[in-house]
Amino acid sequence: MAPRHNDKIVAADGKSIQPHTSWANYAAILPITLGSFLYGYTSNVISGALALPSFIDKFLLVNGPAISGGILGVFLGGGVIGAMVQGPVSTRYGRRLGMCLGAFFLVLGSALTAGAINLAMFLVGRGLAGIGSSIAFTIAPVYISELSAAHARGFMVSFHIVALNSGYLISACASLGFSYVNHPIQWRLNFVINAAVSLLLMLSILLVPESPRWLAVKSRHDEALKILEKLHKSTNDPDNRLAKAEMYQIREQVRAESELPRGYLHILKTPSLRKRALCTMIVWLGCQSTGVLVIAFLNPTLFAGLGYGSTTQFGLSVAWFVACILGGALGGMLVDRFGRTLFMFIGTLCCLVCLVCETAIQARFLNTSNKPGLSAGVAFIFFFGFLYNFFYDVGSFVYTAEIWPSHLRSEGVTIAMVTFYCCSIAYVTPSTVAFATIGWKYYLVFIVLTTVMAAAVYFILPESAGLTLEEMCMQFGETPVVLFRDIAEEKAGPEAVMVENVNDNKEALTD
Repeated sequence: MAPRHNDKIVAADGKSIQPHTSWANYAAILPITLGSFLYGYTSNVISGALALPSFIDKFLLVNGPAISGGILGVFLGGGVIGAMVQGPVSTRYGRRLGMCLGAFFLVLGSALTAGAINLAMFLVGRGLAGIGSSIAFTIAPVYISELSAAHARGFMVSFHIVALNSGYLISACASLGFSYVNHPIQWRLNFVINAAVSLLLMLSILLVPESPRWLAVKSRHDEALKILEKLHKSTNDPDNRLAKAEMYQIREQVRAESELPRGYLHILKTPSLRKRALCTMIVWLGCQSTGVLVIAFLNPTLFAGLGYGSTTQFGLSVAWFVACILGGALGGMLVDRFGRTLFMFIGTLCCLVCLVCETAIQARFLNTSNKPGLSAGVAFIFFFGFLYNFFYDVGSFVYTAEIWPSHLRSEGVTIAMVTFYCCSIAYVTPSTVAFATIGWKYYLVFIVLTTVMAAAVYFILPESAGLTLEEMCMQFGETPVVLFRDIAEEKAGPEAVMVENVNDNKEALTD
């Protein structure tokens, strides 16, 4: 069985060291989660706009469902481009500058949509915002995972989920507030806020340390070690033994991987990497096949279909995203204990049950005055949001960020996000027309797909919790260069753990 790093480590000199998450580590990841927040805000800002009278009068009076689908599709199409661009950018220039690039496109796209004078200008802005939000959304969980210690990585990446849903929530709150503004500028105000927060991301991300794993790949080992020592400093490890052991492992793994082939063709040719790619696609096919993004994007519209007025639609949408945040926060506290794959499997089953119940309720009570039946329909949409975020979302992001080796992590995350966005386009773009024509029967598509994906998650995905990123290869039939626990326990003496500095001189990590 692969070693886990949640328990105490006993060094060679008999000293017991408890893995610890420092306040510096929390402070480092908070600006990164602003990128996660902005994906939620930028995605959901259109959901509110589609229900605002001023936006409908401006763009949707003629052929509204088709135009709505086109607006959603352009944003997701930009997301595909962003997912493909972020890989080479973050690999060559670092995670921090990659996030800055995403923020730049977000500022530009949000400004164009806020000031749009016609549909073409609005669509260009949404496409650019899709590129920027995708770059930030894709890099954020990788960046967080590379700054986090193994024992708390799942919990730390769950901040990405909480921030993502907080973006949805705040956008829904703003839409509710702006629904009371009786002026043609009404729909533009939320996009103005979107641009302002994007500018804040561009400035705040400069305060975040670069990924120590990216620095190690670039042979900037001294900088990487200083960052690890700062992030993982604790009173029960005053000599930074765990940080030094982690740095040693990172460097040895990077050294071993430096001569390895790269690129998507190499992934296709290598069985262990092919399995990683398959697992990655299963995770995100499973995610989107639940219909979660359709429900998130069309929240007010779905509540309108259940007979609620515009103000109540926005109020229910706000409450739904609160339920999602609670689910993500609570799930994040447990995912490191129980594991990613178990959580994702339970999540698909929970979503399946909710979808079946929602479909049955809408088939029976939609377009009726049966208030208990319609209320039950609302309840299962809420159950869906809470349970999906509690089980599936917290596992999915950390899983696809951590199963790939350092030299192929950008390619792996690109595979994940391209799968995510392609599925989103396939499911979300036709959704407005589908609900306007076949109604509740569109849920049947997701019921069938979720059933298939639940089996795939259970039988194919190996567990990844508790391992360092360098040890993840053991779950795919490979052998790590060195085990973290071996370094910390057996090589922690001052003369044992050695690392070459940038000038190729030997120095003891423990001084």
